[in-house]
Amino acid sequence: MNRLIKKLEKNCGIELTYLNTNTMEDLIESVETAINEQMEVIYYLEAMKYLAENDPSLLESIQIAREYGITDINSEFLATIHLQKKTRDKAYEIINDYKEL
Repeated sequence: MNRLIKKLEKNCGIELTYLNTNTMEDLIESVETAINEQMEVIYYLEAMKYLAENDPSLLESIQIAREYGITDINSEFLATIHLQKKTRDKAYEIINDYKEL
């Protein structure tokens, strides 16, 4: 499981070094917590840069906001939820690949 944790940290940009995980469920919960706490785009300019590079049409970000039922949005929020979803998708891809071994 240590190899999986290192791969998640490297490829997803999250810090999981202080984990006490005994099961895959514990790891998944820790990954979710890390994404929610560590993946945030702050400052308008950074948000606009992120969105221009990753979701220039804003379609993906707005769809994610709609899925959460959120209508009061701004660029920082859209960039953050897009980044979190992108990171979450990558983390689950790595975890699923690990489970298949």
